[in-house]
Amino acid sequence: MRRHNKAIKLLENSYESYYWLGFLLADGHFDNTGRVTISLAVKDALQLEKLIKFIGGDAHLTYYDINFKGNPYKYTRYSVMDKNTIMDIMETFNIVSNKTENPPNFKLYDRLDDDSFIAFLIGLIDGDGNIGHQTGRSDCYIALKLHRAWLLFLNYIVKRLEKILNISIKPARINKFGYSFVIFSNLKICRYLKQSISRLNISPLERKWSKIDETRVSRYELAYNNTI
Repeated sequence: MRRHNKAIKLLENSYESYYWLGFLLADGHFDNTGRVTISLAVKDALQLEKLIKFIGGDAHLTYYDINFKGNPYKYTRYSVMDKNTIMDIMETFNIVSNKTENPPNFKLYDRLDDDSFIAFLIGLIDGDGNIGHQTGRSDCYIALKLHRAWLLFLNYIVKRLEKILNISIKPARINKFGYSFVIFSNLKICRYLKQSISRLNISPLERKWSKIDETRVSRYELAYNNTI
């Protein structure tokens, strides 16, 4: 017997479901027929296996090769068809099939409480973000780069983090290549997001988040603590 509502767990309003919604908003393709498909490099196949386990069922990954500029790359793909659930997700979170150039209405994400929003953001970072070390330093940064149409959405993220952490953050902007981007280089932001992973019991891409030492205290914080 075929199982209906295969992807219904994505709408269970848990922190893990919001993580996967952020991840799929970044890397997934939502089809107007009610299918969502996501492809990742083989090195991240484990993350798709986690998604399959979360959703449930007996789905499996498809492996394939692509050639880009004369170089071969190995990819893996997961696809789930659930017209009722996927169409509900697209309506609830204002996701369209061509989301690359058509970001969601950020005002709809105000309905998420802070922890749900943070789980969603971590998923978005895993899909479309980059975590690295600042030049010549052990401190990390988190960067998001998207189509220029996403500038307002990125600045919504900035404002939301400012409110949660009570700090000032440089706004997102358009870079010289025409992309909208934002960089979070403040240790307080990186540490808070990393600590939220275990606090919210979600399982993101380890290869990205392992770069951040959530126990690290900046020299500015040490200097401040020594004055009080």
